[in-house]
Amino acid sequence: MPRKLKKLDIHFTLSGSEDDSNLQVLTDRGGLLRSLSFDFPHLQELRITYLATMRSLIVDPSDSLFPFQGLRTLHLANILDSFEAQLWQALSVLPDLNKLEASATGSGTELRGCRGFPSLTDLTLDISTWSVVDLVLNAITSPSLKRVEIRHERDGRFELPQHTFATAMSLLSKSYSQTLRTVKIFLQIPAGGNRGVGDGIYLLAARGIESFDFTRWPMDYDEDIQVDLPNDILCNMGTSWPLLTRLVMDPGLRTYPTTASVTELLSSCPALDILELEGVTVSPRSAMEYPPPQFPHGLRFLALGAFVGDSDTMAEVLDHAFRDPEIAKLYRSFQGDEDVDQEYKALKDALLKRDSLRETRGHT
Repeated sequence: MPRKLKKLDIHFTLSGSEDDSNLQVLTDRGGLLRSLSFDFPHLQELRITYLATMRSLIVDPSDSLFPFQGLRTLHLANILDSFEAQLWQALSVLPDLNKLEASATGSGTELRGCRGFPSLTDLTLDISTWSVVDLVLNAITSPSLKRVEIRHERDGRFELPQHTFATAMSLLSKSYSQTLRTVKIFLQIPAGGNRGVGDGIYLLAARGIESFDFTRWPMDYDEDIQVDLPNDILCNMGTSWPLLTRLVMDPGLRTYPTTASVTELLSSCPALDILELEGVTVSPRSAMEYPPPQFPHGLRFLALGAFVGDSDTMAEVLDHAFRDPEIAKLYRSFQGDEDVDQEYKALKDALLKRDSLRETRGHT
């Protein structure tokens, strides 16, 4: 391969045995990263996915990544949880690194005192505890972080104290209120846990948010899990994020926001293009208001997992609120649920009835 190679993706599918003779060359050359830095000094994008047991074949913690002066994108799967302080320091001084995707599933103590990442704009982390997010954010000196994705995975040491999540979100908002544009949170919630997605309120000071995802991951619904999305929080998201183009809220709710709060959100976010909600509760007709010029709204994609209430009133909401009342054909995230199927059949029938009446009036 040419030494001027700029993009490289390596995915190991071997057993991961450090004694494998086929990988002995990596040990002889001081590890994969060191070998790559000499063979391809002009790399700008590097992705490595491998088994954790191959760690010593991938990198020697004492190695420096300085030869990768032009590296801009770095994805290291199954690696950062075991990085020692020296390697974090080596990563932190890469001058052009603007996108980092990594697993930080350890305690993060090796990050204490680490400062750098001067050009970072895009950060994706796999974590097992929210306290490591604080340590990572405190290590970043870049003033221009625009995108943050956090994938939280529960393990045997699972702990999710409320204050650590709140602290992480508050620090993110405080540090990057002027630059933050995209936030994605994939959260595992323990059975019997009591969580409120209102924790997103800690990000409301970042008024430039354009895309916000809050998703329970994986989507293994459990009736014992208590999750709420209060109407006032949904409305506050709209008024705080007027530039919003995408909102996904699918954390496994026990109660749904009302259609009245959804229309209030839409009135505050005229550019909203994608809206995915786990479900809505249909407000009474007396609560429905559609002030011009926001309505009918130009939303392009609407995903609803369910709705609770009268299908005729729900059809009226869709008909009044959107230019296309059958946006995305009322996509459903639930499948095989007979009750939900019946609800949506009734809603579709109500929409068809309204269309028929409109056409009749148009010909008279």
